[in-house]
Amino acid sequence: MAGCLYYITINGVETPMTEEELKAYLEKGGLENLIQSGDIDLSKIKIKEYAVQKPSTKKVLQPEPSGFGAARGGRTRMEPSQQGEETTLQAEGDEKIQSPRERKKSILNTLLKANLSEETKMLIEENGTYFQANMEQAEIAAKSILENIGIENAIIAAKTNEVHPSVGSAIYAEAINSLWSQERQLRSEGETNKADDMALRQAELISEYSDISTSSGQWIA
Repeated sequence: MAGCLYYITINGVETPMTEEELKAYLEKGGLENLIQSGDIDLSKIKIKEYAVQKPSTKKVLQPEPSGFGAARGGRTRMEPSQQGEETTLQAEGDEKIQSPRERKKSILNTLLKANLSEETKMLIEENGTYFQANMEQAEIAAKSILENIGIENAIIAAKTNEVHPSVGSAIYAEAINSLWSQERQLRSEGETNKADDMALRQAELISEYSDISTSSGQWIA
């Protein structure tokens, strides 16, 4: 998008980059540099201890994640869902953005089948998808959710408090790692344009998570 700038913290300094500059930076191993410099540490994402809060019961049809599509030419399209009243978004690739009801049902079924501890599963039975987990259990839950409903659905669930911030943090970390792995694979196969898309989505999620973690007492990186 013309005139669009991405703000990335590099060596402690917030640095504005154009899309082309960001692509070049990530192509040269920028994400690895961010991890090595300590500007982002995906292995230490955690949350502050606080009283568990119930998510809002207000039903809202969520749009696609902020910046997704717009920063890459707006290639996401709308398709009617089978339910009639709600609308399903079509993301790039084969992933469809589910309605809140569909997504929460998918997440709940996934978590109940995941390799989680009995204690955690008791919390799920009591609280549904919104349960607080330690780092180990949150990572298992996040990986299971991503495998079942895809990155974009999982990110929406994290952003809209369909899951607890402990699980939401793990979802961001796993999503960024997954995109990074996909980007490297695509570059090795010569799929430069697709790899660039993955790199930009990584940058968006890193920036997005940074904003969440610094603006909310529930999240901390």
